[in-house]
Amino acid sequence: MTSLLPFEKDFNSCPRHEFLKENRFGYEFGVDPKFFPKRENRKRKNRSLSSILSASSTVDGTETVTVYENDDCSGRVVTFPLNNDQESRCTWCWDSCFERFDDDDTDAHTNVNSIQIPSGVVALAFGPCLGSFGYSDPGYIKVLEPGSCQTLDGAAHVTFAAETSTGSNEYYIIGDPVVENGYFESELSTAHWMYGPGGIDNAEGHVWYQYIFHLLDPEGPRVAFQVGTGGTWLGPTQSEWNLGDPCRCSPLDWPATGDGDSCNLDDLTQCTNGCCGTDGCGGLLQTMEGGAGYWLGKLPTPQVKWTIGAVSKCYRYWTNSPLEVANSDDLECSDFGVIIVSNSLLYPPDGIGFTNEGMFGHAWINTPLGKKSDDDTDRFVSLILDTDNFKGPVAYMLPEYYRETSQWSDLDGNKHPDASETFANSGMTTGGGAFEWSTTPVYGHQDGNNRNIRIPKMQFSFNNGEKETILMSGGISWENKNGIFTPLDEMLSGLMEYDESKLLNKNTGYVHPCSGTNFDLQLDFEGNTLETGGTVTHREESDGFCSAVVTWDGTSSLCNSTHCNLYESYKISDDSLVKEDGEFIYTQGGLEPYDDIPSTLEGAQTDIFPQHDFFLNYDRRTPENLCGAPHMTDDDNVSVFKRKTSTGDWIAWKWYRFVDQPGFQRLNLSTAEKDYLQDRITKLHQDMEENAPFNEWIKTPSSTADLVTIDPMLLVTPKYPYGYVPIVIYQGMEEPDVGVLDDDYPEFDDDNDESCCCSDTEEETSASSKQTISLFHHIKIRFHSHS
Repeated sequence: MTSLLPFEKDFNSCPRHEFLKENRFGYEFGVDPKFFPKRENRKRKNRSLSSILSASSTVDGTETVTVYENDDCSGRVVTFPLNNDQESRCTWCWDSCFERFDDDDTDAHTNVNSIQIPSGVVALAFGPCLGSFGYSDPGYIKVLEPGSCQTLDGAAHVTFAAETSTGSNEYYIIGDPVVENGYFESELSTAHWMYGPGGIDNAEGHVWYQYIFHLLDPEGPRVAFQVGTGGTWLGPTQSEWNLGDPCRCSPLDWPATGDGDSCNLDDLTQCTNGCCGTDGCGGLLQTMEGGAGYWLGKLPTPQVKWTIGAVSKCYRYWTNSPLEVANSDDLECSDFGVIIVSNSLLYPPDGIGFTNEGMFGHAWINTPLGKKSDDDTDRFVSLILDTDNFKGPVAYMLPEYYRETSQWSDLDGNKHPDASETFANSGMTTGGGAFEWSTTPVYGHQDGNNRNIRIPKMQFSFNNGEKETILMSGGISWENKNGIFTPLDEMLSGLMEYDESKLLNKNTGYVHPCSGTNFDLQLDFEGNTLETGGTVTHREESDGFCSAVVTWDGTSSLCNSTHCNLYESYKISDDSLVKEDGEFIYTQGGLEPYDDIPSTLEGAQTDIFPQHDFFLNYDRRTPENLCGAPHMTDDDNVSVFKRKTSTGDWIAWKWYRFVDQPGFQRLNLSTAEKDYLQDRITKLHQDMEENAPFNEWIKTPSSTADLVTIDPMLLVTPKYPYGYVPIVIYQGMEEPDVGVLDDDYPEFDDDNDESCCCSDTEEETSASSKQTISLFHHIKIRFHSHS
């Protein structure tokens, strides 16, 4: 993702349903709620309006509000009662999302432009749907007054307020959600921090560096917590979609409702609602997501991990490893999409773990690694890494995965969309990165007017001097095949000597200029802002690359010379509306931090927050010939190897001849195609051997902060000759009952792991550096408390 998503043209016209929104920071996207269902444990009650509103008020809630098509309160209309209760997160409020005109039942959400408010109330207008309750930036626009026609100025959400009984020009915001006295559980609002420079369309691919750090205590309990700490958001470049063209997402699946009210079931090529207005859902068709973070559908390890997130058919298909998808679901053989290329790195289904903090260089770019013949014109979107202890290619995506999983059939049997709209045959739309705050548990207590909440312990470390964190840097895209495809193809074909210096050079690419939006890092609880003290700015470095940099004010969080901790507990101060000298002044509610946790919220995190208790294992050990793939055994008839990783889980793997790995079996390759593929990958392994695992296909910019170290337990020494790759067939918290322990991994020096090590005060630095906590027998990481 970027500060303005690469797909901004799509989101401009998409329905602003609960999981699509925009605000002043750019466009924000939350995925289909079937993957992350909303928790409904928030209690609400209606306040007694008669005890709050002015004695002269006659408001009872049945009054009618009218929204109009034109900006002069004319044209088609939508009407609703003042006490509207049809929205999912509030009452006495209204969203344009999914609304239809009363007159002709057509889509109204982006086509309403003015409103008339009944007497006795005013309305607060916000840009995104559910803006006042659902997101960290409510997108406040203005106050709408009764009596005359008021323009909406792009507002999609309104909530109402009335003058209080004090008669002092203070207003009560009626739609605020209320929690009853006592203890409650909830979550922080969804939030996206978009940063990094904008990208380009129709690129061959993209390289950038993302900061990997431990937001949660890597030695603490894993709470039910889902936050992406550096997401990827890339998509295929698509042709212009015109109204009447077939939808790119099936009209009978999300985001369409699939019924006669929104789709003409006799003509499934057209469905205005299901086609996201005027863009055909192109931004939802396929994406390359994933990145660094913590996920509910993965193993309960507390360490941050990085994962692939290859999405297709509007979130119907999602794969993040060769054999598995999230929630330990086994992929069908026909849905495999990740092909492993590296013979020295294990790629686990739960993602890549790390033993320190640092910058993670990676590329998603079209390469010839998957070519099956000289005249193969498919595109092979490939993953290449640049880290402290591993550099080089890891895997690529099968174009067949994108081509075959993307289409739906109309009533005439025609398939849509065309493959030219997918990653299999299209260029790439590139961009920046993002945090996605999805599930952050809140533990709270209310006693009368005193309302407090507590959140999990979280820490942001510095990686560029005191009070500065570089989140992203080194963004560069390639507009043609000269960057890597053509020279690598010639190397693999024997037409050019293998030379890593000829790959992915800066002078053949397009360095992304600094164009991102600067903003404060804020979180939110039901419309009340949590200030972290961080501000994102974008800075051009001396080497010409752009960095997204967080500077910390040192006051809104607990900071020392190496990191900032968020406060763990807060008092809620509700938003307010007053009128001074004839002007309305709206103040968003805030969260005022406590230095010490209030007694009502004390307790261990394991006692007060829901725990991440997902203990299923990824297990594809049987059958031995998975999807018909022949497997290798060594001289001692050993076929399965296993090892415990530094994040505490176990992995097991098998070695396969490159073309025999399970992901290929769906293709029914001919002998000639297998020989072509196998010969080229065998040559690649031979050529890379001298420098492996430090094959510098990506050139680290001089301005890049220290690189991250991949868990050395994921590095392997090839067991077989060139042309063989390891495929992880098991990952879980329990040691598998089969397999031979493989301890042939590079040595790791504990003393070198200092990038995330910090102390609460300068005086404690020396002592703290000697009191590390062992994650596993060969790594050490620390997390710090200010309590």
